[in-house]
Amino acid sequence: MKRLLISNFFYPFPGGEQFLKAEVECWEKCSGIDEVILAPEIFDSNESKTDSIKGLKVLCVPLASGPLAKLSNLVEALFSILFWKEVFNIFRYEFKTKKLALLKEALLSCSNVIKHKKRLEALITKTGEIDGIYCYWSEFAFYAASLLKREGKVKKVFVRAHGYDLYKERRPYNYMPLKRQFSEDADIAFFLSSKAQQYYLLNYGGDKATTDIARLGVNTPHLEQEFINIENTLQLLSLSYCVPIKRLDKILSAVTLYAKRSPEVKVIWQHIGSGDGFLNLQNKVQEKTLGISNLTVELKGALDNTEVHNTLKLEQFDAIVNASESEGVPVSLMEAMSHGIPAIAPNVGGISELVNQSNGFLLSEYCLEEELVNAFIALNSDKNPNKRRLAARNWVKTNFNAKTNHIEFISKLSRSLNEQK
Repeated sequence: MKRLLISNFFYPFPGGEQFLKAEVECWEKCSGIDEVILAPEIFDSNESKTDSIKGLKVLCVPLASGPLAKLSNLVEALFSILFWKEVFNIFRYEFKTKKLALLKEALLSCSNVIKHKKRLEALITKTGEIDGIYCYWSEFAFYAASLLKREGKVKKVFVRAHGYDLYKERRPYNYMPLKRQFSEDADIAFFLSSKAQQYYLLNYGGDKATTDIARLGVNTPHLEQEFINIENTLQLLSLSYCVPIKRLDKILSAVTLYAKRSPEVKVIWQHIGSGDGFLNLQNKVQEKTLGISNLTVELKGALDNTEVHNTLKLEQFDAIVNASESEGVPVSLMEAMSHGIPAIAPNVGGISELVNQSNGFLLSEYCLEEELVNAFIALNSDKNPNKRRLAARNWVKTNFNAKTNHIEFISKLSRSLNEQK
């Protein structure tokens, strides 16, 4: 009897990871694994989601986070081989002046790994022997699972890497704690794109034979209305957290510049998403759009998954715009493209595997203001926009089909779990 534990952050509870739903729905059809247990780290004990979801058992064990637990984990981390190996790696690989800050980050990271290891051990004690652990994120839970594998407490470990848990450029001081120490522990490390796979091997080492590509995907919806190309109207959408790495200021500057240069065009930019920078974005919008009568900016804030889907389904967007400094393969772009909305996005991360010049507008990694403006001009002057819209929808349907991609991924993981070493 093969038993697999999935470690993730939130799902099926509120807080994020709703995109995990499509994958979870495919696990019940998996052959070769007798029981799959979903174990979210953060959950609401008052919500009754602890029975089953589509054939999966949901098991909730909290992370110990009290003051005494934190102190105990820090002391244990300070005297651990894990920490001192990381100290060695910092002085060997991290050519930076802020060594003290890196050492502090390393110690906190090791403490977090110890905390997650104790949680996983508690889960195994509660549920019985586990053959494999699948970590949805390549972070502390994965490192903890790898330590359990080294100790013989679990046979196999699998992991996905997305964006924040892969690209060191998205971390303070461009430092990714502990990644090198665990680069060869996963039985299979799955990446969203070939570029992400190459980045991992180049920056952290590891064996290419134990890595693979497992694209995410979306369900292609039925289009309930035909796109109507309204002359001299440009309606744009962006969908992201309001954080510096998303470079929303570039989108604001570009739509402002385009509206000023094209007073005959009614420009509408709608942004969905909140975050630490939301208030600052509101202030900048008020300041920069003052006196531009043909420009409307709508900041919607955070919407739930259903509201986002309804927006994509019912509103007539000419394009979705992404200006991120770093990305994996954005599900937000997939969702929009599946509705026939072309994407304007920079060539960072795995975006080039999703967006090209036939189905959208692939910009340089710098995502210059003029590049965005030129894409807006091309969109507004396109006499046959449905050609690009159909190409966007078909590309996602063929290459980023949720059911196809998730079933393929689950099959690979199941085969590996059942292989004898």
